[in-house]
Amino acid sequence: MQFKNGSGVKLDYYKAYAAFSEAAALGDPQSTYALGYMLYKGFGCTQDYAKAAALFGNGAKQNRDNSMYFYGLCFRNGYGLALNKDSAKYWLARADSLGYEQAALELSSIAGENSNDSAKALVQQIKNAAMPTQGPPNQFTPITHFVPMANMLPGHYSGWVVQYDWSGQNVVDARKLTLTIKDKESKLSGTWIDDKDTASFDATLNSSALEFKNAKYKRTDHYSFSHGVTYEFVNASLNMAVTGDSLFLVGNVNMFSPDRNEPSKPILVALARLVPRDLKSPTAISAYPNPFSSMLTLDLQLGQSAYVAVELINVGGKIIYNNLAGELQAGVYQMQIQPGNIAPGLYFLKVQHGNTSTVIKVIKE
Repeated sequence: MQFKNGSGVKLDYYKAYAAFSEAAALGDPQSTYALGYMLYKGFGCTQDYAKAAALFGNGAKQNRDNSMYFYGLCFRNGYGLALNKDSAKYWLARADSLGYEQAALELSSIAGENSNDSAKALVQQIKNAAMPTQGPPNQFTPITHFVPMANMLPGHYSGWVVQYDWSGQNVVDARKLTLTIKDKESKLSGTWIDDKDTASFDATLNSSALEFKNAKYKRTDHYSFSHGVTYEFVNASLNMAVTGDSLFLVGNVNMFSPDRNEPSKPILVALARLVPRDLKSPTAISAYPNPFSSMLTLDLQLGQSAYVAVELINVGGKIIYNNLAGELQAGVYQMQIQPGNIAPGLYFLKVQHGNTSTVIKVIKE
């Protein structure tokens, strides 16, 4: 429990899960419940509703109120068990009769969290050009972070924030989201507004994520519909693409609740904004790292379709690498340049885009 809650030690779900597993194997009933809880949410292990439901079922039959509650949730939402409203009501009522407060709250709600048909219908309509595939995000998709140029991120976005269940297989909520990002002296700040819940934030952008600072808000959900639960914004993996006059932004946002002392369920955002004029310039090109050791990354933004060819040339004028990318549509591209075993020194990266060429000096370490 110390590892699960971070009490006196650093929070570590993997060590907690290992300890619960050992204690459950020795027959400790509370550890058997805790093991089911970890499996239900995927803390320190591979998320698995079926295994969790089996453990909750054992505990429920031993008259444990916490197991009865989660066993009822499994029946009510079809998590690891066939959906059964009567069985759900029976076990939730049993837990309620033993004074388990969350069971009473669940019985008072009209339907389970996995019965939000309006959210599911909405998500089926959401399409975003920045998704790894062009289809709607009906299932939670881990997003690979790719924001090629920091100056592209600031702006006013509108779209949706989508909440999934612990498995990432079921949409449980979808809300309108407006996101404003400002840039002042290379420091990002902004506001996040989903329905009535608002947060202000500071953030920094690096190669792996957008890292939030001093950002938290209270958010309501199915299990806290009468009062908000505090969530701290941790980071976001974002992916963007420019199509015509629009910039699409999709990402996974990681939050942590100090009230519940655990991470939020999977969250996906799908947003769009009009591209400002300064981003619709013919090209924006950068190459990094510079100096480079074995691989050079080229970030290329095209405001309009153009023929693109890339060459790496040594000081003697010899082409040692070339990539005829061909006709590319307006958008954002990232190319990995691996010229092989070349001598250290100065080189010229030549990027042809349409009838224009841009040359960048790069140094091989």
